[in-house]
Amino acid sequence: MSKKKRIYTIIQIGSIDDIPSRTYDIALMLAVVINIFIAIFETFPQSDRYLYILRVVESITVLFFTIDYLLRIWTATYLYKGVTVARARRKFIFSWAGIVDFLSCVPYYLPFFFPRVAVALRMFRIIRILRIFRIHHYSDPLKVIGQVLTKKKGQLMSNVIKLMTKPERLHTEKSMGSFFFSY
Repeated sequence: MSKKKRIYTIIQIGSIDDIPSRTYDIALMLAVVINIFIAIFETFPQSDRYLYILRVVESITVLFFTIDYLLRIWTATYLYKGVTVARARRKFIFSWAGIVDFLSCVPYYLPFFFPRVAVALRMFRIIRILRIFRIHHYSDPLKVIGQVLTKKKGQLMSNVIKLMTKPERLHTEKSMGSFFFSY
């Protein structure tokens, strides 16, 4: 497998067995959640104490998003097979995921290109909330949890039935351990 194809398999939602792809999916979802937290937390006056660390973390996550966006453009030929490289890249750039990825990064960079109007451009940072759409885009780790729950549904149902028939067993910490681990 070529390096480009391997990068594509890592940045796309991967199989359960592909550890680098799983790690990437989880890291990207975590970056989205952290970035949204920062966007919300910055609206509170208490955030002033943490402004430096918030900016550093924001810079790291936006850099991660930017690299992800560029890698997705670079590997678009694997996503859109049967079209030219230029066409595949255009298709990704103008797809819903491509537009969200672009709009979630660009407000961060605008003040670097237009420093005289940096204060006015700060209002465009509200576009960062579009990153929430990335969670759906990268929600495969949630599917893994669903698969585990499906695999273990017999054991889970057994414990639910035990809980319903003998709720008094939950009163002590010791019995709780034996309750949930007595398959």
